[in-house]
Amino acid sequence: MSRRASYGPSALFAATFFLGCAAPESIGDPPDGRAEADDAGARRAAEDRAGDGGDAASSPVCVDPDGDGHGEGDGCADLDCDETTSEVHFGAHEMCNGRDDDCDLRVDEVGGLVDSGSPEVCLEQGVCVGARGVCDDAQWLCDYSAAYEPRFERSCDLLDNDCDGIVDEDFDLEHDLEHCGVCGRRCARPKAVVECLAGDCRVSGCEAGWIDLNGRPEDGCEMASR
Repeated sequence: MSRRASYGPSALFAATFFLGCAAPESIGDPPDGRAEADDAGARRAAEDRAGDGGDAASSPVCVDPDGDGHGEGDGCADLDCDETTSEVHFGAHEMCNGRDDDCDLRVDEVGGLVDSGSPEVCLEQGVCVGARGVCDDAQWLCDYSAAYEPRFERSCDLLDNDCDGIVDEDFDLEHDLEHCGVCGRRCARPKAVVECLAGDCRVSGCEAGWIDLNGRPEDGCEMASR
């Protein structure tokens, strides 16, 4: 009678343990293709992050506190000599305000002024013809000639000095002893009392102690009475 092999509980446990631990390195590992793909993706992400950092570092920078596009740095349009206001920078319009608006080291320079409002309207008659607005001490003025006399004429000179279109209107040539009949004709006679009537100088009497002996008014009262 042949003997049959018999397997007890111990043998079954040993076989099960051997089979379960035969290839522990393969448990839970992904296929080789998936691992390689994951590695390549990680490398690309790292390269993208490095590229983004490089672009930011190389972008032009402009230090511009007043926000006018002018300041310090390659990203600025140009220089700025006053970062407290956006109206001042290189190339700005020069205003009549006592300030260097265009950063050229000159203030209110002639020939490049642009005013935010209207410059003073200059008179255009008489001695004011050709006058133009100029900036003087941070304000607009008209460059009238030295003959200009505002509001009324103080010179009887055949000129329209107050630029109102009328000549010497503030002088009474009919009665003015300094300008009798015409400008500059003084009505006076030696030792005589005179008056200007209708533009004519006349002797109306003599000073005390003098007489008109020859009756000629042009030489006044020529003789002493005592």
